[in-house]
Amino acid sequence: MDGSFSLVILIIFSAISDTSSNGILTTKTIKKFGYPNENHKLTTDDGYKLSLHRIPSKRSNGNVTREPVLLIHGLLCSSSMWVVSPFKNKSALAFNLADDAYDVWMVNVRGTTLSRGHKKKNISETAYWDFSFHEIGLYDISKTIDFVLHKTGSNNLNVICHSQGCTSLLVLLSLRPEYNEKVSSAYLSTAPVFLHHTTGMLARIVGTELEEVVYSSLKNLGIHMFQVVNSFLTESVRNLCTTAYDFCSVMFAANVGPFMKSFNEKRMFFFLLDDVIDNSSVKQFTHYLQLIRNKRFRMFDYGYYKNKAIYRKSIPPEYNLKKVAIPITIMRPISDPFSTREDLRLLMKKLSTVQDMIELPGNHIDYFYDPRTLNKMKTHIIESFKK
Repeated sequence: MDGSFSLVILIIFSAISDTSSNGILTTKTIKKFGYPNENHKLTTDDGYKLSLHRIPSKRSNGNVTREPVLLIHGLLCSSSMWVVSPFKNKSALAFNLADDAYDVWMVNVRGTTLSRGHKKKNISETAYWDFSFHEIGLYDISKTIDFVLHKTGSNNLNVICHSQGCTSLLVLLSLRPEYNEKVSSAYLSTAPVFLHHTTGMLARIVGTELEEVVYSSLKNLGIHMFQVVNSFLTESVRNLCTTAYDFCSVMFAANVGPFMKSFNEKRMFFFLLDDVIDNSSVKQFTHYLQLIRNKRFRMFDYGYYKNKAIYRKSIPPEYNLKKVAIPITIMRPISDPFSTREDLRLLMKKLSTVQDMIELPGNHIDYFYDPRTLNKMKTHIIESFKK
């Protein structure tokens, strides 16, 4: 759901959602609807242990062999976002793709419930959580692409990403342009890269005025990650949003956009909290807040002295989007405060290979779960893959 959420709304969500079962939710849902399922493990070059889910092509579809499709979730999410539905049916995108004979792969990036291991670092250590979308792109996505291509014997794959997943993909392609040869095309469903015009209330306030204060305060308090599995806070805030839902609804809409009219809003709200939300690091959110404050798509800003030590300059380097060479389709939810037309136009100026920008109903996340919107999106995705 992603990296563009404000820091405050994250705290609300992390308090509400008890995702202790999210680790098995993806596998359980795949099996529930009778699809083949594979679970895979890999270790990144910097030692993080990741998990992947695979739904091999369910039918031959006229003996057509399709390239694998990699689904990359956003911040505060995991692979479950691609298979669950508020209607408890198999309308989710991963199943749509599998039914169309695609070989579907879903990664769980570092820090999520199923990808919390490391060769040397303990998850209770601050050092474990020292990552943002930069490391996810540079290490997690690169290793996942190589793993999928090795396992399938394919030379290329297609990518569908959501929010932070898209940010991370662009980081990888700009820093390691050789990966442009491994990705046939990418479908970016929201792409928070330039956030100059974000209308997310708390993200804008914190990002423009309080980012440094919030980050340093949390760091001084020893808070380096947002653990969404917390039974005490879960019950406390769940009770609040059950008895005073209007307050939670206003806060949600002000930060990620209003729900579509086709949904039972309260049901959708708790569905996201129960089945979609997952863990994140504080640094992930801070990096996005820096994008808002600095109005640049650049690496993490550690401050003058540490920047000099790491980057050999006082200001972090910008990601060179001119090195991104794959065909790209961008999907913009019209009610998403983190996908404004102005910001996406700027992104399209930086990217030379954007084939199309599509606008569909929805806020930052709910469009994945509206059957009509999802069907339109699937049609666009398949068309973009064929171009």
